[in-house]
Amino acid sequence: MAASQQPGGAGETRPKPYHHGDLRNALLDEALEVLRVEGSANFTLRDLARRVGVSHAAPYAHFPDKRALLAAVATIGFRALCERLRAADAAAADPLERLAAIGEAYVRFGCEEPAHYRLMFTVPELRRYDGLPELERAALDAFAVVQHAFAVLHDGAVIRSGDRQLDAVAAWSLAHGVTLLLIDSRAGIDTRSPEVVEQLVRTSIATMIAGLTRPER
Repeated sequence: MAASQQPGGAGETRPKPYHHGDLRNALLDEALEVLRVEGSANFTLRDLARRVGVSHAAPYAHFPDKRALLAAVATIGFRALCERLRAADAAAADPLERLAAIGEAYVRFGCEEPAHYRLMFTVPELRRYDGLPELERAALDAFAVVQHAFAVLHDGAVIRSGDRQLDAVAAWSLAHGVTLLLIDSRAGIDTRSPEVVEQLVRTSIATMIAGLTRPER
């Protein structure tokens, strides 16, 4: 019997093969694909089960609910972001250049993975980390790169004395705001141009650094 004549009729979703024992990753991959294609997390575990070709109950062996699955996808995103930030941190020797490189890496991640980025920061179910220790740890690890960059700036007296934690939060907020403006096309800038994105990020960070390095009155 030809493949087109398989029982079940035309239009039936045929099961997608996955390696035994790897259903968890298959569900995560499918969830991320839906996010990228549809731009929202408006799906259910039942939807994902159908898409990967398993029973409706199968996903619950790995995720107690949709929030747990979304948290796992967001955790993957924060780990990827952290890797980029660490690479940027390691590539620059000058402390101020390092901060600029970290900011650029952050914004580039959001521009290249807008659906993943929005899930990490804007999905209501994940605004609190209660009961999501892996997600919280991944987010804190990424933020720790920024904190370390400011610790170096403060310890080396590169910037004026101040609250290093607040400085790090301010820098993260700046990068986050720029990222959302870009991925939502609110800034009138073509995010496909690496040169333009780099110029915007470095201008923003330079403005912040100018304030931090200006002598206190």
